[in-house]
Amino acid sequence: MIERKVIVIGAGLGGLATSLRLANAGWNVHLLEKSESAGGKLNRFSSDGFVFDTGPSLLTLPELFSDVLSLAGKNFWDLNPKRIDPLFRYIFDDSSELKYTSSLPDISEQIRNLTGSETDVAGFLNFLELGRRIFDLSTQTFFRTAPFSSFNISDLMALIRSPKRQIWGSYSKTIDKFFKDPRIKQIFNRYPTYVGSSPYQAPAMLALIPYMELIKGGWYVPGGLYEIVTSIMNNLPENIEFHPETQVTSINSDGQRWLIKAASGKTFKSEIVVCNVDPETVWDISGGSYGQKHKEKDLSMSGIVALVGHGGQLEKVSHHTVTFSSNYPEEFDSIFRKHQFPDDPTVYINIPSISDPTVAPKGSQGIFIMANAPAIGSQWTDKHTDLALERIRKRLKKTVMDGLLDKSNVLDIWSPSRLEQDYSAPRGAIYGRVSHGWRNSFLRPPIKTEKSPAMYFVGGGTHPGGGTPTVLMSAQIVSRKILQDYA
Repeated sequence: MIERKVIVIGAGLGGLATSLRLANAGWNVHLLEKSESAGGKLNRFSSDGFVFDTGPSLLTLPELFSDVLSLAGKNFWDLNPKRIDPLFRYIFDDSSELKYTSSLPDISEQIRNLTGSETDVAGFLNFLELGRRIFDLSTQTFFRTAPFSSFNISDLMALIRSPKRQIWGSYSKTIDKFFKDPRIKQIFNRYPTYVGSSPYQAPAMLALIPYMELIKGGWYVPGGLYEIVTSIMNNLPENIEFHPETQVTSINSDGQRWLIKAASGKTFKSEIVVCNVDPETVWDISGGSYGQKHKEKDLSMSGIVALVGHGGQLEKVSHHTVTFSSNYPEEFDSIFRKHQFPDDPTVYINIPSISDPTVAPKGSQGIFIMANAPAIGSQWTDKHTDLALERIRKRLKKTVMDGLLDKSNVLDIWSPSRLEQDYSAPRGAIYGRVSHGWRNSFLRPPIKTEKSPAMYFVGGGTHPGGGTPTVLMSAQIVSRKILQDYA
């Protein structure tokens, strides 16, 4: 009988959730993390009284986080999460705006006032209904198990039999069917970027994302989303042993168990290993024996992030603000085909101190600024950073924030090369494999290798994909699979 012991490599959100689930089932867990702290991309940066979340900045499907925290004996709602309203403030190139609130009647009125037409109002409501149908189908199939496993053939058939437009069709063409105004199209075409993908190449299935966000809400945790990680780490079960600053340098097997060697020289041994790192990272560490190598075209977007300490209060912004590129198709063509930073990038601005004054000095604002970038990893140089920041400045100048990116204000910068190095993200791809076409969307790297001994994968690099909600779903799926395999 197998010893109920497992090694989990990577203490990102997927690794933490899997560790908690297995520990609560009575397993002994060794959780290895190369950094000094847990969280992975869900992490924190502090400087001069400013506190920033360096990764995810908005939570959806709070019930998933509530479920995970309960495994650590904590109540998610004790963290006093706030539902953000408006969810976003969208600013367009013609200086028009739309406040995307959490109220269907209010959003409908906002769309009506912006477009002067009932067409897009009706399209919005019908699009949400499509998102609801896809979400309901996904929770019964795609989000519940790995869809192409032998024990789940009925779920596979349900997906195949679904209407083409719902699952397999083009996301952007689906948007075109529901909306007429180019500004409204731009708003809803943004959602595939939540999983690092282009709306012009992603499947219509991603229409479930705006439904999830609006109906389930977009949430913020006071003190920053990293408080979720802090709460988990402060309440780890006794049968989870956390090993920080443990860089895995090799993954081998003797045919019966895994031999996981760390840079310190220590070797961890177990019959089961769970990898909360991208399959390509496992491929590199194991010398090509395990994991999977990605093709360049299969990688999601990366990003460039500037963390800004602003000694004042900006106007015409919300907790989340987006100023759109004047040419959205060209922006994604630059990123995915040309592998270049776009001439006119869409810029996302996150100012959590609007909702939570504790994360910035009194009278100041900590501002997270991000633009999408190609996943070119170490090819990204300081010259790329300087060019990207200058183009971001031009975009901000066209709207509301001229001078915001003065060098004296910038506290830290994250680029594709740094993301690759710090988070073992292949070429800086934030979400692993891109969700373009049905193969990359539905045939993601498997959650379990066919080789023996058993190796499992969890997180954005495997099924069902990137983003905090789906990573937590991934942990549910892989934990359930392990417990089934070793019942």
